[in-house]
Amino acid sequence: MSRGIRRKIANQKGSGTSRARADKNKVASIQQRARDAGTGYAKLPSDSYPKFTQMPCEKIIDHGNCQITFGVDRIGILKPGKDKDNIEIEPQVLVDTGYGQNGEDGCYMIDIVAGRQSLFKIDSLQTSEIEPLDAENLSAKLQTIQHQEEQRLTSGPSFVNDAARIYIAQKTDVDRAFGIINTPNGSPAARSAVAIKADAVRIIGREGIKLVTYAGEDDPLLNSLGGPLGTRKGIDLVGANIDTAPHDLQPLVKGYNLVMCLQQLMESNKYLKDTVVNIVEDMKQMSLDMASHIHLAGIFPPGGSPCQPSAMLIAKKPWYELTFEMNKALLHCGDIHRATVELSYLESSSKTYICSTLNNAN
Repeated sequence: MSRGIRRKIANQKGSGTSRARADKNKVASIQQRARDAGTGYAKLPSDSYPKFTQMPCEKIIDHGNCQITFGVDRIGILKPGKDKDNIEIEPQVLVDTGYGQNGEDGCYMIDIVAGRQSLFKIDSLQTSEIEPLDAENLSAKLQTIQHQEEQRLTSGPSFVNDAARIYIAQKTDVDRAFGIINTPNGSPAARSAVAIKADAVRIIGREGIKLVTYAGEDDPLLNSLGGPLGTRKGIDLVGANIDTAPHDLQPLVKGYNLVMCLQQLMESNKYLKDTVVNIVEDMKQMSLDMASHIHLAGIFPPGGSPCQPSAMLIAKKPWYELTFEMNKALLHCGDIHRATVELSYLESSSKTYICSTLNNAN
């Protein structure tokens, strides 16, 4: 290798090192300016949050008010408090439930949370015991908020009040845990589950998204407990967590089958229209024939003699009867066609039923 080539390579290495050093210094400068300002990414937010009550079996990774908890199924559910006579009273209190509390095996879980008990301050501002915020009661309201937060220094998991959560469980009652209504596809208990909850949830796939139920193509037809999967379950799209009229869950429509159904109904309507047009034309022709035929009658005997039937109408009578019977047959064919469409597309047992037998929406 020539001396000039070696010098060129050395210069390139030197320039690369210099650029890396400059980038590092630039980052350090940005971080220092953030620390000096005392805002932004230099420090964690200063808002208060409760201390999580950790159970002996749990391991926690935390940073500020975001945590990953490893343990057993632990569901925080709000239940009415009870007085000394064991009578339910308000306010509601957070109670730990779940298969972990019951000491059952096979109920490990991972709970990822950001913003524990984030509804506290909102609840305080909306309490019905204090008048709306104004200059006169500002001090009283702030004191009430401070008192409520002092009473809430510690907290377990709250599937209602925590801001955002991904809950992964080996065994849990997921619908009960998150307050989800029962739907046609059921609410399985004591099953593995992954649940995501936040103010807004987005799932983004650059090359598509598939929502799939049942087992994989080559998987055994068993659930996580080793039991049979049973009947195939579909997908329930439940808007607003409600299933009462007019928001009752109904089967989703299958597009291709609906298109074929509508096409055949349009064809049936065309048959009906053509048949009616034929009847109108036949009646028009009959009217013309009736208007153009002539009666020839003498004056004797007195009062005249009975007229002979019109030879032209007698000649066309078989044709009239034939066309009427043909049109009746066409109308009957229309009835058969409509019945066929109904059986093909409007019966749930048909392969071309326009609705899904698995998936529902409201």
